[in-house]
Amino acid sequence: MFCRHVLTPLFSNQPFVTLLSRILILLTLALATETSAANRYITLSDYLQQNPDQKALMAKLQAQVNGPAVALKNIGGKPVRIAMAVPGLQLSDFWLRTATALRRRLDRIGVVYQLDSHLFSLDIDDFSQDARLRAALEDDPDYLILTLDSSLQQRSIERLLVQGRPKLILLNITTPVQQWGRNQPFLYAGFDHQEGSQLLADAMLADQDSQPRNVSLLYRSPGYVSDMRGNILVERLQQEGIRLSSSFYTDSTRDSSRAAAVTALRQDPDIDFFFACSTDVAFGAVDAIAELGLQGKVRVNGWGGGQSEVDAIRSGSLDMTVMRLNDDAGIAVAEAIRSDLLGEPVPQVFAGRFHLINRATDTLTLEALEKRAFRLSGEWASE
Repeated sequence: MFCRHVLTPLFSNQPFVTLLSRILILLTLALATETSAANRYITLSDYLQQNPDQKALMAKLQAQVNGPAVALKNIGGKPVRIAMAVPGLQLSDFWLRTATALRRRLDRIGVVYQLDSHLFSLDIDDFSQDARLRAALEDDPDYLILTLDSSLQQRSIERLLVQGRPKLILLNITTPVQQWGRNQPFLYAGFDHQEGSQLLADAMLADQDSQPRNVSLLYRSPGYVSDMRGNILVERLQQEGIRLSSSFYTDSTRDSSRAAAVTALRQDPDIDFFFACSTDVAFGAVDAIAELGLQGKVRVNGWGGGQSEVDAIRSGSLDMTVMRLNDDAGIAVAEAIRSDLLGEPVPQVFAGRFHLINRATDTLTLEALEKRAFRLSGEWASE
């Protein structure tokens, strides 16, 4: 048995009733996502079984992503209007790098475009998120880039799907929504959360001598990403008979994760591994371990392999992570827009690839992966 908690940051400064209300709301959302997610999304493998024609389209887009930019010819008309409303204000550099890769690939393709970015942090309220979306829609974009992690975001997307404009690109999700049937977004693009967590679980459990014995699971806030990334681990630990000491929903910030990890360690000093569901959450756990003087005794994984995580692997503060070939997502969006402008078919889903890295990964391998993953957004990219 294990206990699942909900923590919010800076709660010592909030009235008790307000805090209790927030906790009850978060717990309700957590239980709702846990019970319904399996029926809400179509896994990528199931989707391809149901739609075998998509395999060739996905392979073609992957080949475009891997290859050099091919300049458009004789495409006139007004600039393509693209807007983004995504949670780019976080420690993870996924969103900012993806936007940079998108811009640079569009430039190299020769698409004339206007890109408006509206970034927000993961812990802002619903009203503020909705304001970002309204701002993104003000100039009537041709393509709108959003993400789907919460019920609020899903409702907003559904309203736009009914309207039929703009064409929607959902980043950081690769599992089509079951209830949308044939009325799907233009493109889902990202890196499959279940695949990434499966790779991490495999690495954690591969060596009997180094297997963790008592694990605490640190989710992000309740929602799609937490469910897809975290529950894979729960299933694997149950299969292997390894104890899940506790699990905590945070508000996706470093500080709330630190508070959750401190609580977990004080409740159970035998915890030897924190499974973190995002970059910010991972570094919160690292902070907690340092605060309690437990460096070298408790390990932490990262999730995503952005620059901060790669640096933490080098320094030894993170034990392992799954490294996304980050810029592939932005390049895929650019290539999908290019194909659409040419009237060519576009796959429903683009799912990028991962590499597992850990403290034993040698310097040359890490440098090669950085150059590949950040090839348009990193220091190696030419303007």
